[in-house]
Amino acid sequence: MENYEKEILLDKQQELKGDINAMAEQLSISKRALIYKLKKYGV
Repeated sequence: MENYEKEILLDKQQELKGDINAMAEQLSISKRALIYKLKKYGV
């Protein structure tokens, strides 16, 4: 599960050129939750 989540984050980050706000919106999570996940996976 963690690898899947990390891959999704990496794909979105690349697709949206690192735009945190757009990533959070497209993933339907809060910006705070997204930042937590990015740090958790070292992305």
